Amino acid sequence: MKTLFRRMIAASRLDVQTYEQVEADRASNAGAVFIVVVASIAAAIGSGARDFAGVISGIIVLVLTWLVWVGLTYFIPDSQLLQACYAFSVFCPRSDCRYSSASRFGC
Repeated sequence: MKTLFRRMIAASRLDVQTYEQVEADRASNAGAVFIVVVASIAAAIGSGARDFAGVISGIIVLVLTWLVWVGLTYFIPDSQLLQACYAFSVFCPRSDCRYSSASRFGC
């Protein structure tokens, strides 16, 4: 548990090494699920649910939403994400980007 909380704090500080460690650590999935469930509980309670059924249904909806997001990011290839990125000109991860606003992002 200590490692999980250290990683949470380091991730909130946007520590690059922590993100690389989590990416390489296959056992960190259980910690991610734990964090999502705890955040879902907090969000369900904070949403103003007045009874236990409302809290439980909120938790279920939030966890299912997270699972859908995980599935989308897992199955959509990187190239399609980059094309969407270029189409909306929000962010440019490569140096040959044609958008001038991307220079502030280090492109």
